[in-house]
Amino acid sequence: MVCLSQAYAQVDLKKGLVLHLPFTGNTADSSGFNRHGFNNHAVLSTDRCGNTNSAYWFNGINSSIEVPTAGLINLYYTYSIWVYATEIPENGAYKYPLSIGGSGGGQNIALCNNAMQGWAAGSNNGGNPALSLVAMGTQPNLREWYHVVLVRDTTKIRLYVNGQLNTNESYYQGFNTSNGGNGPNYGSNTKALIGSRDKNANFYFSGLIDDVRIYNRVLSVKEVDALYHEKTCFFTSITTTDANKDFTVYPNPASTQLNLDIINAGDASAYCIINPTGQTVLSGKIDNTETTISLQLPVLPAGVYTVCVSTSNGNINKRVVIVP
Repeated sequence: MVCLSQAYAQVDLKKGLVLHLPFTGNTADSSGFNRHGFNNHAVLSTDRCGNTNSAYWFNGINSSIEVPTAGLINLYYTYSIWVYATEIPENGAYKYPLSIGGSGGGQNIALCNNAMQGWAAGSNNGGNPALSLVAMGTQPNLREWYHVVLVRDTTKIRLYVNGQLNTNESYYQGFNTSNGGNGPNYGSNTKALIGSRDKNANFYFSGLIDDVRIYNRVLSVKEVDALYHEKTCFFTSITTTDANKDFTVYPNPASTQLNLDIINAGDASAYCIINPTGQTVLSGKIDNTETTISLQLPVLPAGVYTVCVSTSNGNINKRVVIVP
C-alpha cells in the first residue's frame, strides 16, 4: 500500500517511468516495459521498512544487476534509488550504485571519496564541459538508508539526497559541478547496471540497494519529494497472516532500553527498529531459544518508531515512542 498525503495528490509518479525495480523478491521490472534485471551475485535482503526479501545486498566484489538499455538512453532523465552503504570507498576511489554507460561516457549515481565527497551525480556530456559532477560534500553515515536522485536536462544536472536539493557547487578537475553540455554522452557498448559500472573490479558497490526507478523526463522538486515520502514505513510494513503470533514492547515510551517479549511470536528470526523516515537504526538476529530480548538503544531523536519482528509468515510490527 502507498500512502501519499494530500500535498502530493496531483503528483503522477508513473508518468515517464521507464524502469522500476522494487526488488520484492526478484529483479522484475514493474514499469510495464518488462526490462527485467539479470542478477549477478546480488542476494535478497531486508528493505528499509524491515521487510525481508525486499532489497538486494551487493558484496562490493562482483555483485551487480544488469537491465536492458532499450528505452533508457534518454536526453532528459531522472534516476531514483534507495541505497545503504556498508563501506566508504578507499581514498581516491568511487563506487557506483547505479550507472548507465560504456566506454567513453556514462550517467551515474556514485559514492565518492576523492575531491568529491559522499553521494554524487555524474554526467558525461556531448559538448563542453565534457563532464558534469555534483556531490554532497560529506560522507554519508554507514548502515543508514538514503534516497538519492539524479535529474538531468540539456543544461544542468541536479542531485537530491533525502528529498533535499544539493547546493554544493564546487569545482572538480576544472569542471563546474552542475553545468551540462549539449546532452548526455552514454559512451559505446553501453550497459545499465545496478551495483557497479562497466563491471569494473574497482567500481563495485558494497551495501543494500532498493526501489530503483528511471524516468525519461525531468522530475520536479515536488515530485522528488513525493518519491522520498511515498513509502512511509510506519504505514506500509508487512504484518503476519497468523493472528496467533504477537509480541510485547516495553517500556513504552522508552529512552535507553527496550524489551521485546517474543514468547508468543512463534518462529521469530530477526528484529529491527525503524525511525519515522524509514531508516533502520537497530537490527539483529533472534535465537530460537529466546523469549525476551533486552535492547540497549543508541541515542535517538524523539519520535514514534516502528519495532518489527520477522517470522516465517511476515513481520509483526509495533509502535514505540522514543524520548530523550
